[in-house]
Amino acid sequence: MPGRTGLSVLAPRPESASGAEVILMTGHASVRNRRSAMKLGAFHYITKPFDIDEVAQLVDRALELTSVRRKT
Repeated sequence: MPGRTGLSVLAPRPESASGAEVILMTGHASVRNRRSAMKLGAFHYITKPFDIDEVAQLVDRALELTSVRRKT
């Protein structure tokens, strides 16, 4: 993303997106960025190349969590 980082999509998050889970995918992983992403509310931080089955499981878990939160 020219001129932006993946972390920039996490903060500040608009109120309308407060129920959305974010799975941050990056080709430039670092412990510092992972920690920052999690502190900013990322559901998960995954590095490229990634396994599509792992991503599918993460999406399923994120959707499940969103569903549970909406019921309460």
